[in-house]
Amino acid sequence: MRGPRHDRPAMSAAQLADRLLDAQVAFVLEELTGPDGAALVASEVRAAVTALDAVPLRDVLDAAAVRTTVREVVAATGPSAGVDAMVGTLVPALRDLPANEDHTLGEVVMWGGVEAVVAVLTRSEQLREEVLHRLSQSPAVSTLSMRFVQALVGDAVQQNRERAERLPGMKSVLGVGDLAARTARGMAPKQLNDVVGGVADRGAQAAMERVSRALVDAFDEDVVREAVMQVWDLHAEDTIAGLRAYLPDEDVEGLAANIHALWLDLHTTPWFGAVLDTAVDGFLDRHSDATIGEVRTELGIDLDLVDAVVERHAADVVAALHEAGELEALVRRRLTPFYRSPATLALLEEG
Repeated sequence: MRGPRHDRPAMSAAQLADRLLDAQVAFVLEELTGPDGAALVASEVRAAVTALDAVPLRDVLDAAAVRTTVREVVAATGPSAGVDAMVGTLVPALRDLPANEDHTLGEVVMWGGVEAVVAVLTRSEQLREEVLHRLSQSPAVSTLSMRFVQALVGDAVQQNRERAERLPGMKSVLGVGDLAARTARGMAPKQLNDVVGGVADRGAQAAMERVSRALVDAFDEDVVREAVMQVWDLHAEDTIAGLRAYLPDEDVEGLAANIHALWLDLHTTPWFGAVLDTAVDGFLDRHSDATIGEVRTELGIDLDLVDAVVERHAADVVAALHEAGELEALVRRRLTPFYRSPATLALLEEG
């Protein structure tokens, strides 16, 4: 004889939804934190990438949107305490890197690459002449060239004077010139400038023009390229650590800070924004008819490498989230809207 029947009270649709939600959250957590969790994440990433392989690039990326994104990403590399700190710590760390003692400059920068750059820079005769012409128009460079010429002339005069003083009676004759020089040195700066200023200006300009012309005439492409490469050869066997001899530590740090400051000025200019837009448009125009898979292949993005990278880091990320108690919250937050939706509750009511 059967005992009395105790029927359980029927669960409401909301209660059943909560139990199903708990069950699925537990299932997902077990998958992610299990031994195959990292491989699961990697396979999902690969599946997402592969699913787009046959889709044309033009159907995925909008040029205007990409331009905006690129500009925003570059703008985000602006002033920040984190970047400033990184520059401040990275430079000393690289300078003191133990590997600097084990590798030469020639191992880091290949000879062929240096030769190719030097060849391009020395090939253009028009560029050389224009650079030297612009230099000749610089007052500072003209003054420098005048001092250079004066030094050469001064050395020659001094040598001739030493020879002349050996002749009888020449010291008294040369003394007149010394008196004139001392008189000129005793004049006020303005007086001296009024007397010789125009002559000095013309002399500096003429000196610079002659120096520039001589440089153009002497600038033989093959000779200069060979000279530069010989200088490179002399340093290529030096260790990276040996470069410290050319720039003191404080100069290296100052150079890095100045380059960072130049970037901060450059990356916000309208011109650089136009450069970014041109680069984006050029890339999209070139690949507009290609599929995502073809572009990925051309860019050398190997799916096996993607798998390896994701799998290498996914386990640590998942473990850190789980230990912090955030993983379950993330999964539950993602699944809850489905189990709370009217459509799901209606289905559970029917059951």
